[in-house]
Amino acid sequence: MRHFFIYLVILLSVITSCRTHRENIMFSLPNNGASKTFDSEINQDSTFKIKPFDLLKIEVYTKAGELLIDPELRLRESSSLQSIESRENIYLVDKNGNVKLPMIGDVLLLDMDVRSAESFIENEFTKFYDKLYVTIQFKNKRVYVLGASGGKVIPLENENTTLIEVIALAGGIDNTGNAGNIRLIRGEEVLLADLTTFEGYKAADRIVQHGDIVYIEPVRRPFVETLREVAPGIGVISGLISLTALILNLVR
Repeated sequence: MRHFFIYLVILLSVITSCRTHRENIMFSLPNNGASKTFDSEINQDSTFKIKPFDLLKIEVYTKAGELLIDPELRLRESSSLQSIESRENIYLVDKNGNVKLPMIGDVLLLDMDVRSAESFIENEFTKFYDKLYVTIQFKNKRVYVLGASGGKVIPLENENTTLIEVIALAGGIDNTGNAGNIRLIRGEEVLLADLTTFEGYKAADRIVQHGDIVYIEPVRRPFVETLREVAPGIGVISGLISLTALILNLVR
């Protein structure tokens, strides 16, 4: 009877081992391949374009942006001015690509880059002011990091953020992550990065895009994960073995 339960424990471990250590693996590909390489020029344009439902921080300054420079800090002595400066002016791009701005109303910014949109808004506001200076910043561009590091959302504060920067901002790769199997998912494309070599780093140090998913595959430890999974069952079976042995001794 004791041998039977021991064999049962071994059988359960073998059956669950293949399943258990793969439960936390995402975005699996046939033969661990990728649809594109980092040498591909497909979708490499890193310039952010204004799209529906983007969030834009738009600041309009007069006197050619004198307030932004102000080396003697004389313009900042007013407390009311400081309170205005601390306020962020965030505007939503509607489904048609329009942004509703004070004084000038709806302006169509669809598919413009930052510099083009700044020039366009400057021109619109010249109806009311001279020597305008406009700044625009995206507030909703981001990359998602999943896998060994957990789940993190990394804001893209500039248009030249690289894959290495994103990984660093997410906390890097510790001993639970597989540096040789990092996937960048961009729409229908999957790019595979191997950071275990310097050549792999040079190939993968490319600019990311809004909406990219960076997946750091966890290191697979089948024995440890299987043992953790079946440990409660082993405890129950061990208790049954002990109970059975006790009953057999009492019967004798």
